[in-house]
Amino acid sequence: MSETLTRAISGAVYVALLLTACWYSEESFKILIGAFLVMTTIEFSKLVKFNSLVGFGIAIVLYAVFGFFNNIGQTYDMHIAVLSSITGVWLIQKLFRKESLFVTRYFVKYVLFIFYIVFSFIIMVKIPMIKEIS
Repeated sequence: MSETLTRAISGAVYVALLLTACWYSEESFKILIGAFLVMTTIEFSKLVKFNSLVGFGIAIVLYAVFGFFNNIGQTYDMHIAVLSSITGVWLIQKLFRKESLFVTRYFVKYVLFIFYIVFSFIIMVKIPMIKEIS
């Protein structure tokens, strides 16, 4: 099977899963996004070479507190969005300056993981719950 066909099929499966989860219930959507967070944690830990078990722990705790249980982390939504956005902009400017994106410090790997990966998934779960501002 060609790579393009494989990507098209996996993309169609992804869209079908996402739409089904959205239509079924809010909890199924949150669980699916949590599963995608786990898969992303695996990939990111391979990419930057850090302990994926620690990453899973961090991701699950932060996602449960701030993403899955809305009433707990609701007051921090704007802080999470701002930190995630700042991290994304910082990474983009590093990319366009042609600086090395290679991260060697152990602490920085986890900070990037939290602010760029985990917080992005938390914001993704919060988007459908935004109430109209009047």
